[in-house]
Amino acid sequence: MAGPQMYKVRMNRLRRIADRRGYRLSKSLRRDLMALDYNKISVYAAAPEVVPPGHDPDDPLFVGMIDEVENFLHPDNIKKLRQQLP
Repeated sequence: MAGPQMYKVRMNRLRRIADRRGYRLSKSLRRDLMALDYNKISVYAAAPEVVPPGHDPDDPLFVGMIDEVENFLHPDNIKKLRQQLP
């Protein structure tokens, strides 16, 4: 399995991980290769308890490519983020 099918499998897995942890993923719909957010994935807080203090819930917590989002959703990073909560 390679190419678009593998990307779709990774995205679905990341969406499930994010959902379990109280996050929501949103993929940029830009089709312009020169756009700054082309092929980027935004991570939003879907549950109020995962929003860091002083952060607007409507703003993404993280924006990056699929590899970067995987690193962000890694359990060690989730623990660090939750330690910032009151």
